[in-house]
Amino acid sequence: MTKKFYQLTHCPKCGHEHTTETAFGRWLRNCEELKSEYGHIFYDVDLLPILHIAHTYKTKKYWKELQFLMAIEVKTFGTEPDLAQRDTLNILGQIIRNRKKTLNKKKIFSQVTPALDKVWSTLSHKQVWVKLYGSHLLQFSGAGPEDSDKILWDRKKINTDHLVKLLKFEIDPDTLRFLDLRIHHYKEPPTLFLSEDS
Repeated sequence: MTKKFYQLTHCPKCGHEHTTETAFGRWLRNCEELKSEYGHIFYDVDLLPILHIAHTYKTKKYWKELQFLMAIEVKTFGTEPDLAQRDTLNILGQIIRNRKKTLNKKKIFSQVTPALDKVWSTLSHKQVWVKLYGSHLLQFSGAGPEDSDKILWDRKKINTDHLVKLLKFEIDPDTLRFLDLRIHHYKEPPTLFLSEDS
């Protein structure tokens, strides 16, 4: 069950307490499709509310038990990460990525090798498979999904429906193509990039 957000701050001007939750964090908490009871968990890093961790549990007969993770750097009002932030995001992305070589030898994104693919889950009390999709940049023209007329994922234009599918790991965060683990060696589905006039 999705928890209530409790982190508050005292406003010295009005004397009231307000949540420190970001517009994106509030949107995540209220999005029906991304509720924790469906296996979707999101964390903001305590001192960096602009960095979120997306973690999804997938349990289907053909996947065995599989979990997905990625880090998301969130920028609002059209801002860009500075040089140091880009470098940190790049390093973090390499550490938390474990893409495998494809059958047609496509280039793998930069990552630490050897790549970890099985971890101990304290919740499941056993080893589980984990797919790590690195770190990604999410930019809003406003404060979050609800007041933005432009949303960018790694500088490619998307919409809120695509964002939900990315966060559910129904779309590959690297390629913006539909994720289907059963047909990874077949013809790739079309990309979801939006044109600039969309």
